[in-house]
Amino acid sequence: MKRANEKVMGAVVLALVLLLTGRTIAGNLDPTNAPGPTMHTLEEIYQKVQDLAPQTLQTLLPNTAVVDAGYYAATNLTQVDTDLTAGNIATNVTIFGIAGTLSASGGTTYESIIRLSGGMDFGNVITGATKAATLTIWNDGDCAMTVSGLQYSDGSFSGNCTGKVLAGGSTNVTVTFAPVLLQAYSGTITVNCDYTHGTNTMACTGSGINAGRYVDHGDGTVTDTATGLMWTKNSNHAWIPWADAVAYCDNLVTNGYSDWRLPSLHQQDGPGGPMGNAELETLFRANGDPSGAWEGPAGTPFTGADMTGWHWSSTTWSGNMTSAWLWIPTAGTTAVGNKPNSAYVWPVRGP
Repeated sequence: MKRANEKVMGAVVLALVLLLTGRTIAGNLDPTNAPGPTMHTLEEIYQKVQDLAPQTLQTLLPNTAVVDAGYYAATNLTQVDTDLTAGNIATNVTIFGIAGTLSASGGTTYESIIRLSGGMDFGNVITGATKAATLTIWNDGDCAMTVSGLQYSDGSFSGNCTGKVLAGGSTNVTVTFAPVLLQAYSGTITVNCDYTHGTNTMACTGSGINAGRYVDHGDGTVTDTATGLMWTKNSNHAWIPWADAVAYCDNLVTNGYSDWRLPSLHQQDGPGGPMGNAELETLFRANGDPSGAWEGPAGTPFTGADMTGWHWSSTTWSGNMTSAWLWIPTAGTTAVGNKPNSAYVWPVRGP
């Protein structure tokens, strides 16, 4: 019996030792504070997880433009579509913050195609005055075009603009012509821009005239105030033989005037011959004097398809009745021609 009691006491002592040893290893298991208001039970946490379970984490796909609803992971679009690079985007175009660098030379179909329109023939403008016209810069391409400025080959023309012209759009520029000399002006306008196709230049022309001598009446007639003679504005009425030219002028009725005639030439008709009236040779000479300085037709309001061609005078050459005197407007040169041949007709009347 004594031996049995000793075994029981040994077991109790061993149990106490193990219990005390376990508490020492585990530490204090009692909470230091009561549960706070933001803490959740295991049951509540389980319910939250269940609520989130039906939601699927979405990702963008490179083979569709459709974006499904849902939660999305952080994404780099250049990884979704490897074609999203600066080299595949046209110059002047930005997509998702990536600025394009691709030009036409890179094989793209994106192009800025320049086209210019507008009347850049300013006609006759009094020296010291100005005349304005509108130049339109078009972009017929499919990407924006940047204009950095306009350049003129002749300083008598001016006007400028800068900025972008959108694809399919246009912009207007006011171009001004300001002649200072009695002469014809001719130049080009160049639009500096990053175009890929088209023409970025246009011709510009005009003439500086003296308002004090040649008066354009706006009805197809011009009066030379130095001589009082009225001429048709068009110097090339017809290319016909001399006899037909005389008849053409005699029968001409225009702007209410019926007393037109073929002009004479201030030129001696051969040795000892009579002098003609000063008409053709007064044109483009200083002060209308046939012996005055040659000024030329540039800057006058007269028009004609060929101011360099021969023009008939009414003056017959005394050396041969079948010939008459001829005259060239751009040089004042004279010559004798056979009447059956053809030359231009330039009617005159008065004074």
